[in-house]
Amino acid sequence: MGCHLCEQAMLLIRQLQNSGISLNVKEIEIADSDELMKRYGVRVPVIARPDDNEISWPFSLDELKLFLK
Repeated sequence: MGCHLCEQAMLLIRQLQNSGISLNVKEIEIADSDELMKRYGVRVPVIARPDDNEISWPFSLDELKLFLK
């Protein structure tokens, strides 16, 4: 996807997964959509929960873990 911040966020996600936390991850390329670029352009990476709450970069491993609980 070519997003170095997204790669950093994925490292955090993998750390959580490796610690036994089950996560369903879907990566979306926002550059393919004008609407997504408008909504998320300066906020990427963004993690969304099924309840539509979102956390935007920057976030730490602890902040992400708390957000996903």
